Amino acid sequence: IAAHEDVVHVQDVLRRAVVEGVSNSLLLFGPRGSGKSTIVRAALEELDRTLDLAEHCVIVRLNGLLQPDEK
Repeated sequence: IAAHEDVVHVQDVLRRAVVEGVSNSLLLFGPRGSGKSTIVRAALEELDRTLDLAEHCVIVRLNGLLQPDEK
């Protein structure tokens, strides 16, 4: 289950990237099922409520299962 403070932190990084053009990287890591995708989804949903994300950016959803070879 995603902790609220984690969602807020990711949301803050994403908001600064979209609104202010701040170029940052964010790496979420952990075992499968630990809530990484849930944190990102929750942050994006909250941002979409406050900003019209479709008007400000393009969200690309990648799936690691589609490219299993790391080469």
